This record gives sequence, C-alpha cells and structure tokens, in this order.
Amino acid sequence: MAIIETRNLIYDYSQGTPFELRALDDVCLSIEEGDFLGIIGPTGSGKSTLVQHLNGLLRPVSGQVLLEGKDIWAEPAKIRQVRFKVGMMFQYPEYQLFEETIYKDIAFGPKNMGLDEDEIDKRVREAASFVDLPQACLEKSPYHLSGGEMRRAAIAGIMAMRPKVIVLDEPAAGLDPYGREAIMGQIRDYGKETHTTVVIVSHSMEEITRWTNSVLVLDKGRVLMAGPTEEIFSQAAKLEEIGLTIPQISKVFMQLRAQGLDVPANVFTVEQAEREVLRLLAKKS
Repeated sequence: MAIIETRNLIYDYSQGTPFELRALDDVCLSIEEGDFLGIIGPTGSGKSTLVQHLNGLLRPVSGQVLLEGKDIWAEPAKIRQVRFKVGMMFQYPEYQLFEETIYKDIAFGPKNMGLDEDEIDKRVREAASFVDLPQACLEKSPYHLSGGEMRRAAIAGIMAMRPKVIVLDEPAAGLDPYGREAIMGQIRDYGKETHTTVVIVSHSMEEITRWTNSVLVLDKGRVLMAGPTEEIFSQAAKLEEIGLTIPQISKVFMQLRAQGLDVPANVFTVEQAEREVLRLLAKKS
C-alpha cells in the first residue's frame, strides 16, 4: 500500500519572472508503507525540491501529493497536520538546534502537537534511546555535545513526533565512517521497529546500496528510473550517463568479471563482496 504518492507533479522556481526555472517536471512516484527509499540524482536534478513537497513545505504549481490517499493540499488550513505525519530533516540539522537544552529541542515537536507533559517526556526519552543518545546529554546545551551527538539529537526530534514517514536529506553528510555507520544503522532499526517509512536523499552511492530497499533516480527534474535498489544499480551505464557512479566495490567486481573470474556483476556492498570472495576461496580449496 502506498503511503505517499505524487501525481504529475510540476514545480517552477521564480514563476512568472524572467528567471523562471522548472525544477520538477511531471514527477510521478509511489512510496510504499514501511519502505526505505533512496532518492539520487546529479546536482540540480530536483531531489531536495521533491522531498520538500512531501510534507507541504513547497506547494506544486500543478499535480498532487497524496498522503494515505488524500491530497495534502485539499484543505490548506490543515497542512500543519501533514507535517506532523511526515517529518523532515535537512542537511546538517545540528545547526538548526536552538533550545537551551537537548531535552527542549527534542520536545519542541511533541509540544507543538499539543501533547501533555507526561507524553512529551516519554517521547523525548524514547527517541533519545533510539539514537543512542545518553540520558545525561538531555540537560546539556547543544553546543556542549559532539557533532555526532548533535546530529542524533536532531534526528531524535523528528522521531519524537512519531511521524508515519521520515524524510532525511543527506543524514550522514560530514560524519566520519563510524558516525555514518551508526546514524544509518539507527535510522534503519527505527524504521523496522516502528514500521515507519523512511526516505533519504544522498550523494553516497555506497550508502544508498547498503541501506535502502528501493531507489528513485531523478535527472533534470524528471524521474529517470525507479525500482528495487539492486535492479537500479545493475543499470550502471544509465547512471553514469547522468554523472552518477556505481559503488567502488562494484567496479572492482566488474573488472574481475572482465578478467574471466566467476563472480556476479551485481555486487554493491562490502558484505556481498565478502561472501563472494569466501565462495571463490571455498570453490578453489
């Protein structure tokens, strides 16, 4: 069942001026409930513009955005309720923390939902636990935490609203390898445990191939491809045509295959590569 759909979505920046620019052109997509979707495309392809439509931060020039089968703009006065159901985090969200303490930052969304203090407290502590943020951090100023802790606090602020969909624009950008692994693992586990639909925008093809179930590829504001992650990345030539690259580990295995080794072409992650190497070693022994 689709939780979010877009139908013939069109959006122009600076509409009606000499600087008018079509950012999205007839975009149709369907996001299944419980999916972990990756959105990729070259710079300027419309990725960030598209995700800002999913919770009504931008209103389409024409076309529809449907949440649970209902047009989110059918009743503009209720668009605020859509934003509680579709939580969004922009790049480097730690720079958007503004309260005196991490507790107050995480509580900001639930408080604006009109929840009582007990429910707010429950959600704050639950969300902090999901992202492995120690309870001792909650009473600290955001500026007394590490960059990774601040990023986790920002994500917890979205989780505390318990949205049906979480949209994350480059959630692991700027983090070291350990931090990237931790953040992405926490997001995946949260989605699985709570049955929350997750949408991420990322320039990291390794990140997309490892964590997502399905992928949407945008180019020049239009949908180029959409489907299961493995299927999309098996079409390396199409991705490279628009300036995207397949993961480095995939290139290695394609070269091994070209050299005559019995390895599959659709290896995208280190874990898959490890299994194939062990299989080859076992075959030779």
